[in-house]
Amino acid sequence: MMRIREHKILTLLFDTAMFFFGIFSLPHFWMKSKQAADRKKFFCERLGRLEYARPSGKRLIWIHAVSVGEVAAVKKFVEGIRANFPGTEVLVSTVTPTGQAMAESFRPFGCKLIYFPFDISFIVRHVLCRINPDLILLAETEIWPNFILQAKALGIPAGIINGRISAKSLSGYRKAAFLIRPVFESLEFLLVQTEEDKERYCQLGVDSSKVHVLGNMKFDQTEISEEDSSIKIKLGYDKEDQVLIAGSTHSGEEKLVFEAVKVLRREFPNLKVLIAPRHPERAVEVAEEARKTGFQPKFYSSADGTISDNQALIIDQIGVLKKIYPASDLVVMGGSFIPHGGQNPIEPSACARPVLSGPYISNFHAVYDVFVSAGSALIITEGQLVQKTREILSDDLKRKEMGHQGLQVVLKQRGATERHLNWIKNLITQEDLMHA
Repeated sequence: MMRIREHKILTLLFDTAMFFFGIFSLPHFWMKSKQAADRKKFFCERLGRLEYARPSGKRLIWIHAVSVGEVAAVKKFVEGIRANFPGTEVLVSTVTPTGQAMAESFRPFGCKLIYFPFDISFIVRHVLCRINPDLILLAETEIWPNFILQAKALGIPAGIINGRISAKSLSGYRKAAFLIRPVFESLEFLLVQTEEDKERYCQLGVDSSKVHVLGNMKFDQTEISEEDSSIKIKLGYDKEDQVLIAGSTHSGEEKLVFEAVKVLRREFPNLKVLIAPRHPERAVEVAEEARKTGFQPKFYSSADGTISDNQALIIDQIGVLKKIYPASDLVVMGGSFIPHGGQNPIEPSACARPVLSGPYISNFHAVYDVFVSAGSALIITEGQLVQKTREILSDDLKRKEMGHQGLQVVLKQRGATERHLNWIKNLITQEDLMHA
């Protein structure tokens, strides 16, 4: 049990760190606020001023998912919580406006939505006391020290679901082990994706009895769509067109893709390019990059079902990409040709599409391991993009076999959501673990 003096010292240190982090992050925070559908709600709730109040007579589970990827990963889990515990209120929080927009899809089955408060001790304590949840579930990598410490102090059980920890994060935590260890010790359980994740948490001093390997829920969120040429036609492509989709790209990667496609079109005149930036608000920036490299940009929101020879379709809406992966012949995953950590290759693989990725995949290392081992994904350098794309597009048999192997991986990896739900069911039946 953490002593009161130790708790106060840690709180002071984390508050000080958050203060300086907040000062340097103000420009980024201001820009993010402009994406919010309701800026007042965004500011107020992040500062701990909530209109939401816990309903009386109901158990309340608070699920936190920082942004779009984490929200998508827990969607079926949230649905399962609502289905299995009809008398339970489910509160979902996000940090980003895009995550909040994605979480709007949870409202039809009775979830309430808020923005996650700034991780400053008096703010999170105020919010925790107001909401008074019975259980807190933090998705993937959401380690907010003050929030976790204050929940522990108030006797509110908190744990990680679909947890993962990259080698980079492990290294960072180790450097501040004396600070972060009490935070991990304050968690009641960690439900993680792989044995490697469990080992890394244990290296940080987490009791192994708290860590349970249940798999990756992201494999359960994807819809299987092996062949659906109708999507290609609806978007405006001809049947004989070869479509390269660059998914979840970040700044600097679009130029790389446009230049590669420009070279490849000399050999593949029917090659078309579709860019889906990780943050749709960058669509105008991507359009300008398209013009610089000789393409005519066309936004998805204004598409009319026709794509001319030199047009590049650019996704400028959230939640669209997974629906259009079946239109592709090859997918290049963004976030991997810059030191970002990669993006999720599961969705294109569930559509039986081959995947090319850059070398920066630390956030999805375990996921890529299984796809690369199966031969459905290739990890390449920036300089190999043209060559590897050429090899795949010129060999229909190889392309289809890569896609098929990726689909088989997805099918074999499913089931983590059900395992998480069963674990939570067992937890909730142990009334001594519940806060209310």
